[in-house]
Amino acid sequence: LDTVRALLRAVRRAGIEGVYSRGFSPRLRLSFGRPLPLGCTSECEFFDIKLARRYGPDSIKHSLQSHLPEGLSVEEVQVLEGDNPSLAIAFRAVQYEVEVPRECRINDDDVERICSDNALPADGWRMADDGLRIAESEIRNPKSKVQNPTTRLVRASWRYGDDGARVLSIVLREEPSGKGGLKETLSSILGIPRETLEKCRIHKKKVYGKGEGV
Repeated sequence: LDTVRALLRAVRRAGIEGVYSRGFSPRLRLSFGRPLPLGCTSECEFFDIKLARRYGPDSIKHSLQSHLPEGLSVEEVQVLEGDNPSLAIAFRAVQYEVEVPRECRINDDDVERICSDNALPADGWRMADDGLRIAESEIRNPKSKVQNPTTRLVRASWRYGDDGARVLSIVLREEPSGKGGLKETLSSILGIPRETLEKCRIHKKKVYGKGEGV
C-alpha cells in the first residue's frame, strides 16, 4: 500500500495527465500487478496508467523518478496501444531468489530433490502450450481450491553466496490469488517452517509473460 501511495503521489507531482473514472469519487485509471508479500524485495514490479494525452517513454520515466522516494526506481517505461491484458493475468511465471542464512539448516537431500528434474513425477505432469509443466491433478479439476503448493514449481537451482549463504533460484507458475500465498508455497517446496522462512531474504528477480519461454 505504501508503494501504491508513493506512485500515485509521484504521478500527480510529475504533472502526468491520466484518465479518471467517472462517478461521485473519480479515481485515476491506474492498476498494479499482484502485491508483493511483506518483507520481500523486488526488481520487477509493474503498474499501468491510462494517459489522457501522449507522452514519450523517456519523459515519463524522468518525471516519475524525480518524484519517487529513495529505494523506488523506474527501470523502464513502455507506451502500449490498443487493448492489453490486465497485469493480474499478463504474466505466466515468476522467478524468486531465496537466500537462506547459514544458521538456517536445510537438508542437502531436500535441496537436491527440489532442484532435480526427478523431483517431479514424470507420469503426473505434462507440458503446457507455453512450455510450463502442469500437474495432471490440476488438469482434471482446474477449479479445485485445494492444491499442493509444490505443483506451482517450474524449475529450481541453487548456489552459494559470497557470505556462504545458500541461494535458491525458484521459478513458480503464477496462479490466481486465493490459492495460497507465496510464503506458504515456498515453505512447502523447501520443506521448512514459516518461522525459518521469515529469516530468509526473498527477492523477486524476474517475471515471464504468457508465451515467453522459461
